[in-house]
Amino acid sequence: MRVPLELTDQIENYCKKSGYRLPLLTGKVPAGFPLNATDHISEWVDMNQMIIKDPGSMFLIEAVGDSMEDDHIYEGDLLIADGSIQPRHGMIVIAAIDGEYTVKRFFKKDNAIKLVPANSNYPEIDVTDNMQFAVAGVVVRSLHQFSY
Repeated sequence: MRVPLELTDQIENYCKKSGYRLPLLTGKVPAGFPLNATDHISEWVDMNQMIIKDPGSMFLIEAVGDSMEDDHIYEGDLLIADGSIQPRHGMIVIAAIDGEYTVKRFFKKDNAIKLVPANSNYPEIDVTDNMQFAVAGVVVRSLHQFSY
């Protein structure tokens, strides 16, 4: 489609913000015994508004390894992290240690910071003064692709 050059910025902005809407069906789906099925749409959910709260501070990063499997973060999952959220005790964070990223639970007591995996086969990381350390973001969602 041809559009006037002066409208390209407005169109690009619209496309970035409009996102996708998916139908939210009435009822709930039990993970136990089946219920009567209905296919009525109760509302439309804007996926941008649901997932992306602060586009300027959020990012995606792919999970690698199995150190967070007990928190249901698996190899290949896309993690959505928000750099504007201040990490609190027990939150899952993307941390940078000496230039390398890791995903772990964040624990802080007094001035001591500990990063804890969700798999007992991996050691906890005690953050020390001689490490270059920063929290890049707090994980707010994990996108898991089922492999069939």
